Amino acid sequence: MLSTSALAERIRGSRNILLTTHAGPDGDGLGCIAALGETLEAQGHRVLRLLPDPLPSKYAFLDPEGLFKPIATARAEAEATPWDLALVLDTHQPGMIREVGEWLKGRGVPTLFLDHHPIEGPARTDVHGSCDAVATGVLVFDLVVHDLGWPLSPFAAEALYVSISFDTNSFKYIRSSPTSLEVGAELLRRGVDSTRVYRHLFASNPRRKAKLLGWVLTECEFLCEGKLAFVLVPHRLVEEMKLERDDLRDSVNHILEIEGVEIAATLKETDPGDIKVSLRSKGTFTINGVAAQFGGGGHALAAGCEFSGNLEEAWQRLSAPLSQILSGQPQSG
Repeated sequence: MLSTSALAERIRGSRNILLTTHAGPDGDGLGCIAALGETLEAQGHRVLRLLPDPLPSKYAFLDPEGLFKPIATARAEAEATPWDLALVLDTHQPGMIREVGEWLKGRGVPTLFLDHHPIEGPARTDVHGSCDAVATGVLVFDLVVHDLGWPLSPFAAEALYVSISFDTNSFKYIRSSPTSLEVGAELLRRGVDSTRVYRHLFASNPRRKAKLLGWVLTECEFLCEGKLAFVLVPHRLVEEMKLERDDLRDSVNHILEIEGVEIAATLKETDPGDIKVSLRSKGTFTINGVAAQFGGGGHALAAGCEFSGNLEEAWQRLSAPLSQILSGQPQSG
């Protein structure tokens, strides 16, 4: 594992730094890019904020100057500069950054990862992280403030508050660790307007997302005596409601909150035959092992994976190991 001091040294010694995050970017990765990007530029570094996918409209407030660039339209700009370092935020899996990862490999750009997700397999020297951190934003805060010793602007402080607030669902899921609250309090002391962040993250949902939530709560089904809740979102619904990927992200949390439910699953056909799975647990049962069986991963209580093909067939494959967990049976494979 790469130490924080070693990561800080690599950053100090790099003039041109490219920042990116996983496909389907969310509040944690984007908040980290916004905070670290501005902080690096204030210290004289050249920065490119390059994304595998376009910035979701929900997060436009993190990019008032239009600095986040999807690789589909920014390849020429990226190739105009010799990058000393690429820093990947909120994932340690090269496959999760899709086309950006292929481009970095092809250009031979030295790449490091800063992440808070559990790492399977042998130790890696290109990753700094801790799965004890509730968000990558906590790691960025420690890196900037404690290891680099650099000041945080009000904008950077707000961006890190976005990161932590998003990944804890407004500080609901802190895993009984006081660190996120302590860092959040410090960011508030630095002038963050928590009401503004709440409005952008949790109180500005488009009407199409509200209609989707109604559909999800109506159509969700239950197994294992009500302990397992699931819903299958077909692509036709995505087209009819003109849903964006971010609209689909947190519907799993709402069915998890139903009384008696211990594990929730949403299967979303974002494109025909392209199925994204979100898994959540209230805390008694861990579900990242199930996601790993199908090539995914994540945290013990929040994980995901992907399938290709038919929604019903994907659910048949996924429901068996989830049911085994809830029945206390040993899992096969």
